[in-house]
Amino acid sequence: MDEREITAALRQLAGAGPTFLLSKVRDSLADKRPLLELADAIRPVLADLDLDIHADADDHMIVRPPPGTPAIPTDRERQRQLAFFRRPEVPAYIQRLIEEYIAKKTRKTWDGPLVLERISSLRCRRNSPTTGRSRTAGPPSTAPAPPSGAPAETRPGAGPSNRKATSGRHA
Repeated sequence: MDEREITAALRQLAGAGPTFLLSKVRDSLADKRPLLELADAIRPVLADLDLDIHADADDHMIVRPPPGTPAIPTDRERQRQLAFFRRPEVPAYIQRLIEEYIAKKTRKTWDGPLVLERISSLRCRRNSPTTGRSRTAGPPSTAPAPPSGAPAETRPGAGPSNRKATSGRHA
């Protein structure tokens, strides 16, 4: 019995109702282990499926916590968090996935000069203070204003627009 079989059985039983017994999991897996041993084996999988396990009189009840219940990390999750904060870096497999994604989207190698320049400019833009202009508004117009007698369509900012009219307040 591997983790995929356990996960599939737990997903199926969790989809049938909010609670179920560990003995049902054991029956669906055709596993002959004692319930205590099986409970210890499935604990790591339960956290990934947002399920909890509670010991009953002679069985174990597996439940989905109600919404709004605070998520308390397991000991294993807490150890992973502490290890990350001691040495904060992106795991190698995630780094590789990011590099592959950039290469796929840009059709260039992720470490090419153009790609690195664009990434750098995005980081600089994000870290710089805003200029006070809206990001959606383009650069200020340098075109001279038409004469006051010109039709409304030729005046800057006049004419049909796709923007929703506001009453002077920003949405």
